[in-house]
Amino acid sequence: MSKRKLGEYTTISNGHVKSERTLTAFEVARARLQAAESADAKAVLTEPTFDDGDSPYESNDEDGATIISSDAIPVDDSGVSREDQKVMSTWLASDQSILNSDAFSVTLRMKYHDRLANLGTYSLRVLRGTVSMLGADFTNKSPAQRVLASATQALPLIVCTSTTGADILLFNLRRPMQALCRISPLYRSLWNTEAIQSPEDASSRRSFDRIDRSDQDPLGRPLTALHVPESVKDVLVAGINAKDPPVILVAGPRQCGKSTFIKLLLNNILSRNQSHSAQNPGSKRTTVLVLDLKYQCPAYTPPGQISLVEIYKDSYEAAHCQSYRPDNSYRRTLRAHAMSKELWEDDPTYSTKCVADLLSYCGMSLYAKPPLIINTNAYRSTSDLYSLVSLSKEACVTRFILMGLDPYHEGLLRDALPITMQGKYDVIRLPSLGIINRVRSEQQLQAIQIMSYFHERALYSSIDTSEWDPTPLDNLPRFVVSYGGCSRGFAGIILSPSIVTSLRHVVLEGSIVTLIATEDPAFTAQYQNSLEPGVHSLPYIAKNDMDFVMPDPTCSCVVGMAIVARIDFNSKTIELIIPRLCEESLSKYKPENIVLLHGCFPNPDWAYKERLSADRHDVAAKSSVLDNADNRWATSQWSRRKSVLGEYQDRTP
Repeated sequence: MSKRKLGEYTTISNGHVKSERTLTAFEVARARLQAAESADAKAVLTEPTFDDGDSPYESNDEDGATIISSDAIPVDDSGVSREDQKVMSTWLASDQSILNSDAFSVTLRMKYHDRLANLGTYSLRVLRGTVSMLGADFTNKSPAQRVLASATQALPLIVCTSTTGADILLFNLRRPMQALCRISPLYRSLWNTEAIQSPEDASSRRSFDRIDRSDQDPLGRPLTALHVPESVKDVLVAGINAKDPPVILVAGPRQCGKSTFIKLLLNNILSRNQSHSAQNPGSKRTTVLVLDLKYQCPAYTPPGQISLVEIYKDSYEAAHCQSYRPDNSYRRTLRAHAMSKELWEDDPTYSTKCVADLLSYCGMSLYAKPPLIINTNAYRSTSDLYSLVSLSKEACVTRFILMGLDPYHEGLLRDALPITMQGKYDVIRLPSLGIINRVRSEQQLQAIQIMSYFHERALYSSIDTSEWDPTPLDNLPRFVVSYGGCSRGFAGIILSPSIVTSLRHVVLEGSIVTLIATEDPAFTAQYQNSLEPGVHSLPYIAKNDMDFVMPDPTCSCVVGMAIVARIDFNSKTIELIIPRLCEESLSKYKPENIVLLHGCFPNPDWAYKERLSADRHDVAAKSSVLDNADNRWATSQWSRRKSVLGEYQDRTP
């Protein structure tokens, strides 16, 4: 079977948007993109497609230097050499090591300390012996594990840990989000081969490939593997032997591997509990709380949020492949608050109240006190370290994990802790686990997370699998919300005071807003007196020209996100594209308790390009059939979707 390489070209055609009415933000952006191309000439589109200066194989460090070569992978202080990092699989294929092989599965025999790296999607079953992967140990009594190994992250290594060897079975697994390749090139070239979209495809080719070295990828991608140092393994074992539920705070600079370490720790704790529950039916289920303060690229929620998440099942999926469904069998979000760089840095009072509210919610929501892990933001200055000390005192941290800290800042932190902290605590220094991703940049991964959130279907029939709808967002039904008169469908809009008043409606249209539900009576009374009519009488909420007006975190929380597709000043309505995942949560609140917050997300350029990408991806006949099916879905679902907020009109684009 021939492999498709990154240099191949695909012919595309161009069209024009014609309309007799006022164009939406999506249509204007699409028209501009089409007008930039020649109407008579044929263009070429490589896979994947990226803007200039935003190569998928480049990553900029904090000093602005561009790193392209995979040889530039930094060597951490764990003792792993640069050449050893390139070697990903030490398992050797032979007649003795391959017990069985067919089109959709393979049975392998591994020796002690053999390691195996696979790229793609597969299920892992241990038939004999013991193997470890991503912090967890598996035996023949362990259930099959669902592994999603994407090129966007360091590949998990399957390591044989039994001296007598191990036999493992790997079999095909359908890829998630494969349908979204139709609407965005960001989802392409992430796996080993082309799509496996049906059982018929799975019977003819495998969904995973073995990768021996990082520089031997057929597509030329700079792949890496996750090597776990022995010092980290010792901490993983110590983290589950504590008699009292620990409160662990993980701190370190940018890209040091804080989220990776937390994933290893969670898998270690929860996989052991799963094995214990299998041997002792009726035993109590162990859960772990994670306070995720990384609002720019969180691990368990869409970007733009700090959250408290309850984890009750180990996971071996890439971060961008996770589901945000409320019935997710791996975790549930207990509470979340909107956060942006401007709010975190310029309004420390609000951010401190948000963190304090999430900490207080730990004891309110659960009967038993489970372990708590705090994933902090990357420190940028000395003041950030002292903020960590203040947080540690409030959370009663019992164990500090310092990853990749330089000696100066580590010394400052160690000197400040005895003065502030009360009680016993441990300070553990670990090497950096961070590996710079060069297949997708941090901004592109953030866009993938948001795009997946908007396109995920709210299916409740299957717990462990999710489905994503490849219909472009501008072809989905919209919520038409009134912002004027007595039938207003929301309380108001919060924008940054730095935006010029005359341009606020321009910035708002086509942007992503956070939907905040508040039951704060003081805030409700305040916004009624502080609404700024401004241009076109949009209900902005502002204390003055310099300060934000944010609801009290103890009486408010995030319920979802939405895209402002169009503002109609004649009818005084706003058209919102709201994901299906947050419809149920949104329906629990009255329209006057919903606030739209702008500024937590970058401009969604990907949303403007979805229709263009879909048209280029489909042939004319298939595109026509799919569009008709999408319209039928919109008609049948609109009666259910239009009754969540305020007064609506049945309007489809």
